[in-house]
Amino acid sequence: MRTRSTPWTRASPAIAPWCVIRRGSAPGGALPWLPPAGPLADPPRILTTRRGVLSLPLCLPGYAFAAAPSLAYALRPYLPRLCRGLAVPARAAAALDAEPTAHPGVPLLPAADRARLLLPGARRVPRGPVTAIQTATGALLTPAALLEQQLRHAELGTTLALWPRQRAGPAERAACFAASRANAAWALANNRRPDLLLFASLPGDTVTSVRAAARTCAQLRAHGRGCAGLALGGPLVRPGDAALAAVIAAVRAEWDGPLQVGGLSAPARVAACWAWGADSVATATYLAYAARGRSLHPRVPALPADARPGARLRLALFNLASLRDPHPTWPPLAALGAGPP
Repeated sequence: MRTRSTPWTRASPAIAPWCVIRRGSAPGGALPWLPPAGPLADPPRILTTRRGVLSLPLCLPGYAFAAAPSLAYALRPYLPRLCRGLAVPARAAAALDAEPTAHPGVPLLPAADRARLLLPGARRVPRGPVTAIQTATGALLTPAALLEQQLRHAELGTTLALWPRQRAGPAERAACFAASRANAAWALANNRRPDLLLFASLPGDTVTSVRAAARTCAQLRAHGRGCAGLALGGPLVRPGDAALAAVIAAVRAEWDGPLQVGGLSAPARVAACWAWGADSVATATYLAYAARGRSLHPRVPALPADARPGARLRLALFNLASLRDPHPTWPPLAALGAGPP
């Protein structure tokens, strides 16, 4: 039996958020911004944050990418106009302590590097009611540190999940799942900001274990509220499309609220995840492709190896437009001027 979530509401059917005309340079001067999924007659669910309303389904572009840090920084001035929200690495969110003015001005979802437990030499470290991750170099990722960072800078947050290694035995798998559920319950109980929407990260390595985790996390309650959503990532996203679709379906059997899928590496998976039942997806693929000169837009050519940084910036923005609208007839980015880069 699916759990009815409470943090989200439905928008008024009179004006759906996607029914917006963007002024651009295409013939006729108007470009419709089509919804990624769902009929127009069905008002979308919305998440209300302190930095604006997010309507679902939603694409949360990745803000930083290891291969293109300068490109990600140059993209920052355009993001408030083009994105309703951003997924950023935890280290990028931590940098806001030193430079608060670097905040892009849209709702942020800091993504913790939860895959650290899968690195050689990493181990689980119990710390009272929660469990942290310690790497071979001694770096420690704790649920408390993650939550405090989100309380300072984020509008959306995720809890610290621990995924078992591929060949882990039954005892290790059970310990990881139990620790992940305990971390989610602790974060929900210690969330001091009612407007911080926490998504419980789901552990698991099979459809059965993910469904069990979704059932448990969907029933968590603290301070009169439950989780704002559930989140999938890491090893659950890396298998093939059939496996990911089955995992999303298993979660949907237990939960009808917002479902976040992060770490998508294939652009085609963004629209596919919406079709499979996810509400929001996070990916930095558009930025990685632009750094390599590759185009996701059907009417924008790839760039030569000696392309200038400005051309790569424009290409990143066109790639971002393609993620939000997989079948554009023209790049709907008036801020860039007429035509492709």
